[in-house]
Amino acid sequence: MKNKTDTKRSLIDATKTLLRENEVFTVKEISQRAFTNVAAINYHFGDKNSLIIAAMDELLEEFKQEIITRFSREFETAESALEDALQFLLETYYKYKGAIKYILLFDNPDLQPRLVESFFLGSEFTAAFAQRISDITGETDADRLFYRLSVTVSALLLPLLIEGKDSSGQDKLSLTALQEPENKNAFISVVMKLFQ
Repeated sequence: MKNKTDTKRSLIDATKTLLRENEVFTVKEISQRAFTNVAAINYHFGDKNSLIIAAMDELLEEFKQEIITRFSREFETAESALEDALQFLLETYYKYKGAIKYILLFDNPDLQPRLVESFFLGSEFTAAFAQRISDITGETDADRLFYRLSVTVSALLLPLLIEGKDSSGQDKLSLTALQEPENKNAFISVVMKLFQ
């Protein structure tokens, strides 16, 4: 028989697995995946939303660590670094597809501030990304680095947002479209102008 800690951990792990797969799932699906009953969700978390927040916090931390690890790699050129960043976005989208769609499709006031806090407010992610931009451009002014960071993140995330909203892949800005070498090269060429 599971103790309280094991049950709570099982519920979070089951929710993380479901969030990776799909943005829509029921408490029954969570409890089945965690090999427990629906009442355990209310007992440990109060409601489904609180459980999703706990699972999403862990997913965001995993994602952040993956990004930091990826940023620590060395690249011969800025173009190869950017191409790697795009490849990472593609891999990440398919790995965290349900979670990304959940964030984009559901209005959850408890979740949006966590995204900003996790990635932009004095985090390791911000420091690592800003350092990479500084290495590529030679920029050292903190304000200008932040502006470059903001514009670069916006450019890289737009295809992710489009893909998350519309998984048809028909849009020319989607991640699916950017898998085509011609589209990827054109996108990288335009984004590289941000670093000049």
